[in-house]
This record gives sequence, C-alpha cells and structure tokens, in this order.
Amino acid sequence: ERERERERENICYTAMSIFTLRFLLCQITSCGLANEMPTELGLLTSLTVLDLSSNTFKKSIPDELQNLQALTVLNLGHTLSHPYPRPFPSWLAQFPLLVQLDVTAVGLSGPLPSTFASQSLLKVLRMSANSLTGGVPDSYALMSNLLSIELGANRYHPVPFN
Repeated sequence: ERERERERENICYTAMSIFTLRFLLCQITSCGLANEMPTELGLLTSLTVLDLSSNTFKKSIPDELQNLQALTVLNLGHTLSHPYPRPFPSWLAQFPLLVQLDVTAVGLSGPLPSTFASQSLLKVLRMSANSLTGGVPDSYALMSNLLSIELGANRYHPVPFN
C-alpha cells in the first residue's frame, strides 16, 4: 500500500513538473514527432523557450501555441515537410516577452502584421523563405531593440530601414 501511494505521488509530481517546464528543445530524432505539432504544447504556459526547428510536421502551426505568453524564444523554423501557403497567424506577433522569433520556411502568406512593432523586447526576427507579400510596415523601423531581421525569399516591397 505504501509503495502504491509513493507511485501516485511520483506521477502527480511528474504531472506538476511538466506544467512548470520552462525550456523545451525538441528535434525529430530525439522526440519522435513526425506528423503534427502537438496541440498539448499550448498547456505548458510556463514555457519560456520553445525550439521545434527542423522537425518535419505535415500540418500547420497550432493556434494553441498562443497560450504560451511567457515565451522569450520561439523557433519553429523549417518545421513543415510541405510548407504550402497559409495565412500569417496574427497571434504570432502578440507575445509580450518575446526576444527571438524564427518562422523561416513554414509556409506563411499574406501581409506582415503591423503589431510586431509593439514587440518592444524583440531582438531577432526571422521570417525568410515564406510567401509573405506587400510592404514591410513603417512601424517596424520603431523596433528599437531589433538587432537582426531576416525577410529574404518573400515577396516584399522595399524595407523602410535607413
């Protein structure tokens, strides 16, 4: 009976620990993720770093990731095996603590959201090799902490930076 109680305590501790997880680096070779990006990742609200780059998911970025408001680094670059164009999810530009975002080659399309300009902590923004169109919003020039922006291999008009 005591051993069974101890097992239950360990299971509960493990479940609680996963919800307070702060860092997750997951590559296909070590995690066995192949078809879909797990929507359950959206439950890990204490997560500050999520790196799923270079996995080969067949479906788009799940909206549940918008629940990860503590993120400082989000790297989803090169995660889709067939990056067909899909609209840019507006929630990708609404993480208040984000310092680095990489959505290189994930099949995003449409205009860039002007709400990125409100990302005052953002230092690195990588959105190359998508199907993004239109102009880069003038407000991006106001992103004072931005050190690196990669927008190549898209269909943009000139960038407003001097």
